[in-house]
Formats: sequence, C-alpha cells, structure tokens
Amino acid sequence: MKIAHHIGLWDDRYFIGKEDGDFSFRLRMAGYRLVEDPRALVEHATRPRSTWLFRHQIRNRWHFLLKNYELRTLFVLLPALAIHETVQFATLTIRGHLGVWWQALRELVSWMPTLGAERRVIQGIRTVRDRDLLDYGPLLVRSDIVGGGAGQMLKRAYDAWLGAYWSVARHLLS
Repeated sequence: MKIAHHIGLWDDRYFIGKEDGDFSFRLRMAGYRLVEDPRALVEHATRPRSTWLFRHQIRNRWHFLLKNYELRTLFVLLPALAIHETVQFATLTIRGHLGVWWQALRELVSWMPTLGAERRVIQGIRTVRDRDLLDYGPLLVRSDIVGGGAGQMLKRAYDAWLGAYWSVARHLLS
C-alpha cells in the first residue's frame, strides 16, 4: 500500500473505464514493476455497456493523456490525436451521439483547474520516460460503432495509418 500512496492512489473521478489503466501507467512510470496474473478474474457490478459510457471514455482518455504524458509526447502525438478526435467526432455525429461528445468536453473542462497541480505531482514521481512505456496496437472500437463492411475497411485503414504514424513518432520520443 506504501507504493500506491507514493504514486497517488486511484483517481476516483474517472468513475469507469480508466482508473485501473491510470493507476497502472503511473505505477510503471514511477519505475515499479507491474505483474499481471492471466488467471485473474474481475467482476464489475454495473449495467450492460452501451452509449452511456461514451462521455466517460472520451473525458477520461483526454484527462489521462493531459495528466500523465510528458509534454514532448503530447506534442509528438498531437497530429494523430487531432485526427483521432476528428474521426471520433464524425463517427459519433453519424451515429447520432454528438451530444455525448459535447458533454464529455464540458466535464473535461470542469476538471482543468486541478490539472497543473496533478501534472507536477505525477511528473515528480516519474523515473521512466513515455518512450519506454508506450507502444502501438490496433484501436479497440465496439463493433456496433464501426459497423459493417465499409466501417471495417475504414477501421483497418485507420489502424494501418496509426501504426505507420507510431513507427515514426516513437523515434521522435527518443
């Protein structure tokens, strides 16, 4: 528990979808080893996942990035993040969920007053650079959001573009 306190415990504002990832990232960023047991099972007492999660996922993702990543990382990833947000905005609009994007943005803005202090604390425990923590993998998107044939083809193309971008970007973080 001493280590958990050292890295700042869990950020309970995330509510769902990022608190464990945020904690794990900060654990590794502070130089601690993270061991996962592939036999472990986690049960969550929650309702079925659906569109009610979108606002939390969008808000949590941006807060996680702004709170934890080094400024250099954010700068290098900015073009990919801008394209990703544009694609997400368009997809949510087409699927009739645009209001969720705006709601997530309003909630993120309400968290901004504490961001500077949070970054100072987190960067103060950092012993491992982002370049040694980050990697690329295909984007995880619910199948009902991606859709059928055309959506699947666009997602594969987007994943390929992200992979190509990362192959260049990771060298800029060295």
